[in-house]
Amino acid sequence: MQKLKRTAHVSAAIAAASTLAAAPAHSTSFTLLASHLNSELEVSAVTGTTALGSTRNGGAFGGGTLFSVTSAGKVTVLHSFVPGTEGSSPNEMLAVDVTGNIYGTTNLGGPFKGGTIFRFSVWHVLKVLHAFDSGIGDGSNPHQGLVISRTGSLFGAASAGAIGTNGSIFEVFPSGAYRTRYRFKSEADGHCPFSGVTVDSKGWVYGTVVGNGFGGDPNGAVWKLSFTNRLTPLYIFKDGADGEYPDQSPIVDPAGNLYGTIITKNGNQYAGAVWKIDTAGKFSIVHQFTGMADGFGPNGPLMMNVDGNLYGTTASGGSTATQTGYGTVFRITPTGAFSVIHTFTGPDGSNPTGTLAHDRTGAIYGATTGNGGNIGGTVFKINLK
Repeated sequence: MQKLKRTAHVSAAIAAASTLAAAPAHSTSFTLLASHLNSELEVSAVTGTTALGSTRNGGAFGGGTLFSVTSAGKVTVLHSFVPGTEGSSPNEMLAVDVTGNIYGTTNLGGPFKGGTIFRFSVWHVLKVLHAFDSGIGDGSNPHQGLVISRTGSLFGAASAGAIGTNGSIFEVFPSGAYRTRYRFKSEADGHCPFSGVTVDSKGWVYGTVVGNGFGGDPNGAVWKLSFTNRLTPLYIFKDGADGEYPDQSPIVDPAGNLYGTIITKNGNQYAGAVWKIDTAGKFSIVHQFTGMADGFGPNGPLMMNVDGNLYGTTASGGSTATQTGYGTVFRITPTGAFSVIHTFTGPDGSNPTGTLAHDRTGAIYGATTGNGGNIGGTVFKINLK
């Protein structure tokens, strides 16, 4: 274990995105909480000042783990998944309720081999709330985790199963009651919702599909689901300046604007971008990554922090040379101003993965899959001053 501290609508809006003014500088303090961990890890929740995360493999039974890391750098394996009964390869986007119970999904395993939905209680007891069985049309193989609605139920998406192999949107209750809210139909409305979902304060559910959808366009779409389970497309990607393959969960800000990340082509490289759909339904690119100092390949869902800003990571970039570097952590303000708040150098971690999480003070927690030239991933914390 080691610790290291360092201070540290598609329209003209797309063309202007790369020339947005930089956000005002803010002082940050970076701390490497733990290193030499399983490289297939994500941190996606915080309780107090303890980061909670998962590994997609390893553990006592090889099915992955839930773990915690304290602010002092103490790493604890909370649970090792038993693939045949509990599922395997737990996903990012853990959800924590007001009493401290942890909810999540596994991508694989379980009694029907289609993944599971689980609750890990404050007493450190794991219960499978639902085991996916594509044979009964409920979907299978979720790729991301869950979000808790204002009523306490949890929502997510299954990437496959349901009708054919097209996937579904589901709702599960703490009691274990489960219902499929929507089944995708491929060319009619899309397939493969690899992302999770987000729920606004009114109970509307939002998400993405990566393939086909709404007329057979193969580049993906953003959708919303009503209380009556009516699915409506908000935007259909065209694989031009607007991008393709939206495989990460969107997020809703307090004003009702929807944000997400996308693969976009910038010159001869797919550096990625952050998109926005405002409350009037207008689509725009907020920031087009150059693949250089601002990063390459936004990686994982965006996070809304207590300061009202959005934060995210890029898997690589952060250097003045195209597509090189160890990745970045970035911020986008409500006005669209973009800034990099941390550039990874190797010893402090490399190739950040998954979503970010924050505590009540706004401190940011995350994980990287590498540690420079060393083996294993890291967990880090960034204090905003």
